[in-house]
Amino acid sequence: MSNNENDDDDDDLAADPEKVQCRRNRRTSIQFIDKNVIRRRSSGNEKQVQQPQRLLSINSTSDKESIDLDHLQQYTTASDSDSDADDECGVNIRELQHKNRSGFTDFAVRRIKHAQYGRREIEIAEQEMPGLMALRRRAEGDKPLQGAKIVGCTHIIAQTAVLIETLIRLGAQVRWCACNIFSTQNEVAAALAEESIPIFAWKGENDDDFWWCIKKAIGSDQGWQPNMILDDGGDLTHYFHKHYSTLFSTIKGIVEESVTGVHRLYQMCRTQTLTVPAMNINDSVTKTKFDNLYLCRESIVDGIKRCTDILFGGKQVVVCGYGEIGKGCCSALRGMGCFVFVTEIDPICALQACMEGYKVVRLEEVIKQADIIVTASGSKYTITRDSLDKMKNGAIVCNMGHSNTEIDVSFLRFPSLSDLQVEHVRSNVDHVIWPNGKRIVLIAEGRIMNLCCSSVPSFVVSITAATQALALIELYNAPTNRYKCDVYLLPKKMDEYVASLHLPVFDAHLTELTDDQCKYLGVNKAGPFKPNYYRFQSCNSTAMQIFTLLWIWYVVVFFLNIYSLGVWIGRLGVYKNRYNFIQSRLTRTSRPEIPRFRFDFKHAKRDLGDYVHEELIRSFILVYLEADGYFFIRMLTVNVSDFVVQEIIEQLWACYVMRYGENDAKLAEKSYYEFRKERKYTSITQLHAPILNVMDERSGAHDAKRKYFRQHSDITTGLLPLSTSYDASSTHMKNQHV
Repeated sequence: MSNNENDDDDDDLAADPEKVQCRRNRRTSIQFIDKNVIRRRSSGNEKQVQQPQRLLSINSTSDKESIDLDHLQQYTTASDSDSDADDECGVNIRELQHKNRSGFTDFAVRRIKHAQYGRREIEIAEQEMPGLMALRRRAEGDKPLQGAKIVGCTHIIAQTAVLIETLIRLGAQVRWCACNIFSTQNEVAAALAEESIPIFAWKGENDDDFWWCIKKAIGSDQGWQPNMILDDGGDLTHYFHKHYSTLFSTIKGIVEESVTGVHRLYQMCRTQTLTVPAMNINDSVTKTKFDNLYLCRESIVDGIKRCTDILFGGKQVVVCGYGEIGKGCCSALRGMGCFVFVTEIDPICALQACMEGYKVVRLEEVIKQADIIVTASGSKYTITRDSLDKMKNGAIVCNMGHSNTEIDVSFLRFPSLSDLQVEHVRSNVDHVIWPNGKRIVLIAEGRIMNLCCSSVPSFVVSITAATQALALIELYNAPTNRYKCDVYLLPKKMDEYVASLHLPVFDAHLTELTDDQCKYLGVNKAGPFKPNYYRFQSCNSTAMQIFTLLWIWYVVVFFLNIYSLGVWIGRLGVYKNRYNFIQSRLTRTSRPEIPRFRFDFKHAKRDLGDYVHEELIRSFILVYLEADGYFFIRMLTVNVSDFVVQEIIEQLWACYVMRYGENDAKLAEKSYYEFRKERKYTSITQLHAPILNVMDERSGAHDAKRKYFRQHSDITTGLLPLSTSYDASSTHMKNQHV
């Protein structure tokens, strides 16, 4: 290649970074030239010129041309291309006029010319997704999604493209966008657009682009009204409910696959804003045990390797969260020779980590010596700015949970308000530099790493994709009243069906139950074989049993508290119970020195003694003891021996009788005769004068006793033997303590 030709090619690339000149049907040899510097010869002198792009030299027999290495870097399941390449050239993808070869324009992708490479990626993924392809072949003829209009917001990768095309083959109309701004494979998005599928996604979207793509995917400006939602993270559902509330109620069902999205659905359910049925895919067995565990176990090592090229052996790693994702990360990193620490808020998950041999610590205990910090908590600000300040130089920070909130990266959004500098090293890798020169490695700007920086096992994604497809079919074809406005789990039989779709690839053969065995086990020969409460645990069955027993204990304690509350309300609130309790204790005494109820009354009738007896106990309970005194006695009855309670009640009764018993007995006798006289009333509301006098006397006596108790509130009063003299001519009582 001559110098002039080389200069012309460089000028063309600088003017149009999307221009690719690739001669077909020619034998070519590919070799890399200098990554950053191209030496140009001019007038016999060497001159170094910095180029913004890495170039790949394609040497053919007749012509020699250059293409951007950025193009070839995208031909993997994790695109490593510079996401800002178009932006640097002033290209706004939203403002471009997009058109595929058939003239279809309802899409927005970065480079439609890369559709052929995306198609190759999709074909490769189809070979590793046997379960989803088997479902496509079995249901394609029935068209179970005929008439369904599905709007989706998921990761745009080759495996997702297989799911999208499967839904179309099953009869659905779809519109799609990306749930993550970094995980999109541009060539896969281009391949879908080339098939005239409305898709709005490209790698490196900003926040405005992200919400614009969701709005375009909903398709309200195109007169398209969806009736099904397939979401990952809850952003699409949230946007649809907020901006299209009238259309939201017409949705037949929502399928959500992420922890964050399911949490948001349950929040909507609690606030009664969820007006459509939703299917929780994240907690289904096929998602929890295969996608969350095995996919993360495969991708955590691959993602960190791609971004940092480190050696894992001997590294100290902190995994924040020991859920299914955390379990997969810990297993993979320990297998690579790392010392793994776990931080956890749930004692059950912490116990599981301890039983697996991991050290459960607080983050601040190990943050200073940790080499790698992985977040998998699904929470907000698991790693704060204070945590970043304590990390050592060269520490690697990444996120395996969902969204970008687990790591506090506000310094990326507001660099002018932070004293930190951010240096972009390579795709999805940034160095955060402190004023003292310390730097840490931040992967994917704190967003989910395993889909931004690593390859994704297609077989595992096939299990999740088949589960999503079956959930959509179930919600769309279910009778009207089968699913209410609530969040449901996928039926167990469908979980088993998804698993059976993937068994042939392992040449696995299931054993069939006999009729006697089915009768003995109480299951159907065709399944489901496990009840809904059964949990498929490999090594954590003990923790699950503890969890179940704990909930049983909570239920038992709850009902015991309700029963105890009812008993105490009966004891304290019903006067008849109080009377019977005190009366039974007083009649039980055998001490002759304790005054009882025998008083000499003039002109006594047969029932006078019983009447006076009841009136004295009534006055003793209501006036002498009152509510707090009676409650104190009942509490003593529960906590001390019966002998002590009997002694206390007898002493209190003795004090009462010696002080007020004779007077109260005379009042009771007087009221006995007055209330039993034949009376003539002048009006229905007017009582006889003698009756009023008796009532006034009794009321005055009670008021005098209450006044005395307020003035002499010593707690020991009445509990010790007393020698009491009562002066009828005086207005006070003299107590002499022995």
